[in-house]
Amino acid sequence: MFNPNYSSTSSLTVVHRSPVVIIFVTAAGNLLVCLAIARERKLQNTTNYFLMSLSIADCLVAILVMPMGMVSEVLGRFPLPHYACVIFATMDVLCCTSSIWHMSTMSMDRYFTIRFPFRYGRNKTRRIMFLKIIAVFGIV
Repeated sequence: MFNPNYSSTSSLTVVHRSPVVIIFVTAAGNLLVCLAIARERKLQNTTNYFLMSLSIADCLVAILVMPMGMVSEVLGRFPLPHYACVIFATMDVLCCTSSIWHMSTMSMDRYFTIRFPFRYGRNKTRRIMFLKIIAVFGIV
């Protein structure tokens, strides 16, 4: 049961590095999605604009929310002053809610496209999609 040769530093290193890897992969993956849609003409359709907007929202989560969340989890407390804690909590709620709203809007858009293919499909213009994306960010 007790192992005198056991070193907890290797376990701590894994615990501290794993969230950093997750944050990096999250940000990099979402940036790659944005780049793919922006650069590839075939991917530039109204449905993928929602996907790109979701990737931007998730990238904001990875860059603004996850690092401070990781630091406060590792330390067991929030290391910065109170105003920074309020800013962090605000960004956490805004970015995560934006991501959830994007997924909900995409789901509703796909539902209406399938349910009303002739009526709804004609209304899926770039302008309307951009207005929906702006509305999602604006509501949040």
